[in-house]
Amino acid sequence: MPDAKHHVGNDLHTSLILEERVLAELLAARKTQHGLTEGLMARSPTLTSLLSDGDPKAALRALMSAVLEHIADTDDPMAVLAATYSLGLAEEQTHRLNTHLARLVEFGEQYGFEQRQARRYSDQGLREITRLVVSLWAMNAQPRLNIILVTLPLQPEDEDVFKIALVIDQQTKASAPMRPPVLGIQIDDQPRAEPTLAFVDTSDHTDAEPGWISSSVAEPIRLTFHTRLYLVVRWGPLWPSFTFMATDQMPCGLDTSIEAKGRTFSIAMRRR
Repeated sequence: MPDAKHHVGNDLHTSLILEERVLAELLAARKTQHGLTEGLMARSPTLTSLLSDGDPKAALRALMSAVLEHIADTDDPMAVLAATYSLGLAEEQTHRLNTHLARLVEFGEQYGFEQRQARRYSDQGLREITRLVVSLWAMNAQPRLNIILVTLPLQPEDEDVFKIALVIDQQTKASAPMRPPVLGIQIDDQPRAEPTLAFVDTSDHTDAEPGWISSSVAEPIRLTFHTRLYLVVRWGPLWPSFTFMATDQMPCGLDTSIEAKGRTFSIAMRRR
């Protein structure tokens, strides 16, 4: 399946690029006089984008919360602890030391490590924090696709057919752009078709979830079939969350199955 391999490659490539950028910003912050302050966070575009949609104060707060939770949950938190000292973020630090070396010395004295060991722990900890930031972003920015199936009423002249309409809504974050969904349709014995989907913005800017962009297909996709219908939606490059809803009971005499796998969601409908 070359298409699936292509998408997986895109995901991996995106993560690696983000990890490189996050690590570079953390390393730069570690070298500064006071470490990672709110002001420096404002000059760290990747960190602020991934952690808070651009708000440096919220980004610093989110980073601290994630790091403290990680330290509490992991069996060996020493590397991340060393990194927090290096960045000037350790809870035990009562004041900001004005050099990276002084912060490393303080960590070593607190936990019994000489300077070289403390530096190795700090390097390892920054890499752990980098992976933590990118994984949190991937989880919090997971795009959502809502697929709604509507059973349409039949007219007296509609003999021996089924009619449905398909509505597709999507929610994405600006920091996690997605390509337009691709819809494949196979009706009865006809060749498979892939109509171009047009979306309109439906974002509510007073929404409780700032940073999300919502859109919906401009017109419901109306479909008529006799014996079977197969729909498959592919969406990438990130792994999305799929939600399926049928607004009415499925027509009598019709078996329906759905499947979500990776970046693909499929609906199969067949006359009994």
